Amino acid sequence: MIGAIAGDIIGSVYEHRPIKNKDFPLFDQGCRFTDDTVLTVAIADAILKGWSYREALIDIGRRYPQAGYGRAFYHWLHSEDPQPYNSWGNGSAMRVSPVGFAFSSQEDVLLQAKKTAEVSHSHPEGIKGAQATALAIFQARMGFGKEQIRAHISKAFNYDLNRTVDEIRPTYSFDISCQGTVPEAIIAFLDSVSYEDAIRNAVSLGGDSDTQACITGGIAEAYYGGVPGNIRKQALDRLPSDLFEIIDNFCQEFDQRRGYMPNPEETQALKFFVRDGLGCGCPDEVFSFIQIKKNPDVFRGLPIDYLVTIGDRLLVAICLSESLNNGMGADIKESLAAGKQLRDRAGFNRFRLVVASEDADSIVPTIQEQFSGLTGLDDRVHLHVVPPSVLPGFFARMQV
Repeated sequence: MIGAIAGDIIGSVYEHRPIKNKDFPLFDQGCRFTDDTVLTVAIADAILKGWSYREALIDIGRRYPQAGYGRAFYHWLHSEDPQPYNSWGNGSAMRVSPVGFAFSSQEDVLLQAKKTAEVSHSHPEGIKGAQATALAIFQARMGFGKEQIRAHISKAFNYDLNRTVDEIRPTYSFDISCQGTVPEAIIAFLDSVSYEDAIRNAVSLGGDSDTQACITGGIAEAYYGGVPGNIRKQALDRLPSDLFEIIDNFCQEFDQRRGYMPNPEETQALKFFVRDGLGCGCPDEVFSFIQIKKNPDVFRGLPIDYLVTIGDRLLVAICLSESLNNGMGADIKESLAAGKQLRDRAGFNRFRLVVASEDADSIVPTIQEQFSGLTGLDDRVHLHVVPPSVLPGFFARMQV
């Protein structure tokens, strides 16, 4: 859900001064989190604690009375006994992203999205907007292609997604309805080539930019396998400690469900990489389950960009050399130790750390010397240094 929060923060300065192009600074000096972030975190907190969505929205929403709520929701939030008020506003869609990341079936996602909406936004369009957003996130997280997502959401919710950002932008204006926001936000994702590009698409439409980018950002995060590190950091640095803590707990709790599942063609490419690039003789049946995680929490603080789980046998951690931040020796030593610990705890056979660098040939002697001097490892821990071109091509869509 960090992708949704970053979208909210980036779009916040353009809500009342719309921009109609993609050439703008991602984090303007005036960027801030808004009600979109506050209520997204509230939904995450409800899921973590088993609270009712109504209870969590009231609890966290009232902590931030100046977050920028719409007039009707502000009245709902501060009334003695908040009741649904038949809203079709896009507030139901902006806060729903945690549902798409937390639940493991389409049926549960749709049910929980409905529950998050109907405590306030009980109009059918309000419920539909939340469900469409959550389902798009869920399908993106599960490895659906863009055309699959487009077709399914269009059919299930009767949204016209057969438009482009360039077609929408010239005549689009500020719109707070789900029906006038959610389809456009989904299209901003569908027309993108990266997380950042998706956010720029959403803001460039010139509408309710923080909410637009919030909705788009959640879907893009799920599809592209995460939020680029620099964007993630700048967004999280703008949050107060109580919201940050909930986000951190949510990401830890549901990290295992957020992995990217490669399609059959991508699986073949990964199989070739593991066998020919790394020299691992894993049999075909091991590749029946593959999961790829972006910036895995289990390696928090270490420069691991991807963790690839292959069956119940092999863990492969991939580090892009530019991610090395504490000095190559220290980072590699700590990453190998963390990988070995994870391997043993989860019962895997081998752990392989892959450093992908354009300077692979020149740094191999240094890394090999460091590796040979390490203690506490065994012969089921391996270190590889390869050029980035050796990585499977489909990794490019998830790269920072």
